[in-house]
Amino acid sequence: MRISALSLLTATLLLGVAAARADDFRVSSSQRMDAMLQQQEADIGQLRTELASLRRELAEAVGAPEGGTIGYSQQSGNSGSGEICCNNGSCGNNGCCDACCRPEPLAYQAGFGWFAYGEALIVKPFNTFGTATQGNFNLTATPRITLGRVGDSGFGVRARYWTFNDFANTNSLLFGNVFRNQIQTHVLDIEATDRILLGKWILTGSLGLRYVSFLNRFTDPTGAVGPAGGLIFRDKVESLGIVGGLDFLRPFAYRWSFYGNARYSVLTGKTSFNVIPVTLHSTTESIAELGAGLQYNRTLWNGMNLIARGGYEAQYWNGFGDLGIFALGQNMSFAGLTFGAGLTY
Repeated sequence: MRISALSLLTATLLLGVAAARADDFRVSSSQRMDAMLQQQEADIGQLRTELASLRRELAEAVGAPEGGTIGYSQQSGNSGSGEICCNNGSCGNNGCCDACCRPEPLAYQAGFGWFAYGEALIVKPFNTFGTATQGNFNLTATPRITLGRVGDSGFGVRARYWTFNDFANTNSLLFGNVFRNQIQTHVLDIEATDRILLGKWILTGSLGLRYVSFLNRFTDPTGAVGPAGGLIFRDKVESLGIVGGLDFLRPFAYRWSFYGNARYSVLTGKTSFNVIPVTLHSTTESIAELGAGLQYNRTLWNGMNLIARGGYEAQYWNGFGDLGIFALGQNMSFAGLTFGAGLTY
């Protein structure tokens, strides 16, 4: 009986020690699990921080607003768990609202960096408000090139050059003959620009210098008045002045926008004639321009943004197109279609 009691006591002691060790093991395992979970939460927090930093850097690289998902609007919405939807890449998940996950039109992202744009301005000169004899011109495709840069702040610079050179026949009421009329222009603008957002509108204001060279020339191809091909009349204007304008974009789809522009310049310079050889050194001219149409944006495989446009443009040239010194102050216009394409990067 003593042996049985001793065995029972020994077994009881062994079971107590085993239970204590089991309790110690459970406590140690629980502590290790808690430590592992805390470390995982810390690692996840660090990864989230690094991911947010990468998003900001990528947003700055492509010109999207900081803190937003690239290609999506920056409106905020809440999921059922109270999280902000669009700033953590959760669009379409966790109950995030669709309103904050709509694709943002590319035009909002494509206005920064270097850009180059080329146009075919298909226009013809028109008689305006009593301008004397002028040739019957046809629509002519002329080149216009724009180069520039817009910084992250919206400020930028650009240079634009346009030239027109064409010939047409005209009937002379004075001499009863057909003359050959040439009109040639060179227009160079160098401007400072500022790009801002006003609601859903993208506005770009500009102010700078404009140089204009204008030639209106008549020759006699038949020799009825003088030597065949000889010069009958020449009017040349060279002016320098200030040009200002406002361009606007109104996106209405992911890749499509309406565009418009208005520009006005006031110029002073000299006007020379050959009928009575004289040069007037203090002449004043002005040019008003209006244009409107559709713009298309598309991101290319190399990260550049393609811009394509098509629209209508009209220009009113006040003080140009004079036929001789007795017709000072006459005016002319250019009007027609414009098509162009360019890249921003």
